[in-house]
Amino acid sequence: MVPTPSQRAVRASGHPKEVPSASRGNAHRRGMTVSRLGERVRRARELAGLSQADLARGAMSASLVSRIESGTRQPSERALTHLAARLEVSPEWLRRGPAEAESTCDALCRMAESDLASGDTHSAQARLDMASPLARSAVDHTRVALLRSRVRARCGDLDSAVAELMPEWQRALGEGDTTNLLTLTRALLYPCVAGGHSRQAVGLGTRALHAFEGHDLDADEVQRVGATVVWARVESGDHKYARYQGETLLARARTSGGHTGRAAVLWNLAHVESTAGRHDWAIRYGESTLAVLGDRAGARDADFFRARHSMGWLLLRARRFGDALRYFQIARSSLVILGDPDELLCLDVHQSAAHLSRGELRDARRCAEGAVERMADEPRCDQAEAAIVLADIHMARRRRRSAVDLCRRAATLVADAPTGVRTAALWRGIGQRFLAQGESEEACRAFTRALADAGLRPSRAAVEDVAGGGRP
Repeated sequence: MVPTPSQRAVRASGHPKEVPSASRGNAHRRGMTVSRLGERVRRARELAGLSQADLARGAMSASLVSRIESGTRQPSERALTHLAARLEVSPEWLRRGPAEAESTCDALCRMAESDLASGDTHSAQARLDMASPLARSAVDHTRVALLRSRVRARCGDLDSAVAELMPEWQRALGEGDTTNLLTLTRALLYPCVAGGHSRQAVGLGTRALHAFEGHDLDADEVQRVGATVVWARVESGDHKYARYQGETLLARARTSGGHTGRAAVLWNLAHVESTAGRHDWAIRYGESTLAVLGDRAGARDADFFRARHSMGWLLLRARRFGDALRYFQIARSSLVILGDPDELLCLDVHQSAAHLSRGELRDARRCAEGAVERMADEPRCDQAEAAIVLADIHMARRRRRSAVDLCRRAATLVADAPTGVRTAALWRGIGQRFLAQGESEEACRAFTRALADAGLRPSRAAVEDVAGGGRP
């Protein structure tokens, strides 16, 4: 199999620069060079997806390729040129030894990043399995761990995403490596909170923020860590301290931070107020977020339009459905090009909910069906949200059986997802819809799961409270 153009570009970008060929002094040194050259040939062949016969074709035998890879045969200049051409690398890259492990690790990581961007998590994981033993420096280990965590999170396994990063996070904290600690903390907090471990996220983020004090780090990135800790406090139910910490961070960001750090703090303050039901304050903070993002250089990027999507979500929660749809449409205009599939799925779900609330069933169905088309490779909770919105549309059209089937589909998806605050909210929504359709036994099971995922012991009174609208 010949590598794809994207694989060629990524692999080429990971190669070391051309250097003069190593000298061939004594026999011992020559033997070491041949052995390392053979290992590079083998790795490059495996990256290209070629067999030894494929690599040999037209110039040499497969057995000669085997001997070169094992280090028992040194290739001639002609053979080396052929191998390099077939592998789409330079002859000097095959000859060179000192930076071999690092360059190969770098190339594999670049390929894994490309695989993740295209949604191919299986290929990304395979490349990272190859890269892991080649990592030498702390930067290499951090990069591999970050990519492994992204693969796990992309597959919906948030607990494993956290576990991948914890050893490197603890190492960076213990060694005082604040640069890597900042990168790792930023990546660690999201799966920690989204996976239902918000109190752990508060502890990790707070320890990291203390470690950053007195160090010359990117102020925006540090403020984004603080903003995520605010979000974690909201998810753990500590709204009062979340508001206090957010306001403290905002005062600091106004004097020492840049646009992105201030926007992150403002957005999380909007989340604090929205969760507390203070929608007017939430919308003010959201509008301030948009103003900050619009003031920065190169403002009309993906983050600019993601912020419009988030603003629409705030307006949806405030039941200002027309305004929400206006922001969703602005966001869609560019996220169809700049956004990820999961972002577009969430946008479809939110637009469908807004149309449904306005009684626009045809538009609601169109958006919901768009979400369903994107469901196959998305995280379980996102798929469940799409199924619930589609169930609402069928309920509005008085198609009871279809609505119940979609609720059951949503329940199956949520049952396979990592438990946490989000799954608790989804179970509650599923239970309310089962109850509305007269499926009392299934509703009771859903409410029981909502309580369990929220970390509460189920009881009859508690289940009735959740069914009646109490917060799980």
